[in-house]
Amino acid sequence: MIFLIIGLLVGGVAVIFILQNIIPISVHFFSWEMQGSLALVLILSILTGAVLSALSCLPDMINNYFEITNLKKRVKELEAAADNYKKNLDELSRRTGTPAPLPPEPTVTQTINSLL
Repeated sequence: MIFLIIGLLVGGVAVIFILQNIIPISVHFFSWEMQGSLALVLILSILTGAVLSALSCLPDMINNYFEITNLKKRVKELEAAADNYKKNLDELSRRTGTPAPLPPEPTVTQTINSLL
């Protein structure tokens, strides 16, 4: 609901902006020429800048995606190793007849440092 209200406000401001800036202008870029209202040229410039900014962030986003995927796989591997360790510890304590003390749970900092 809040996004609808924000969208309506932005749309209303855009309409007011367009109606107040209907002055025809001409834009020259190398051999290319465009004529249109001031508002149209400004909005197209802003949209072009937004698209170029999003495209410049794309390599980092792709890199982060692959890094997160690899880290999730590593977490699964470590969880499987921990389960295997606990099973081996249970088997050993069953064989000896004495319960083996469990090691203390690692802190979050130790876990993060071991991943790095």
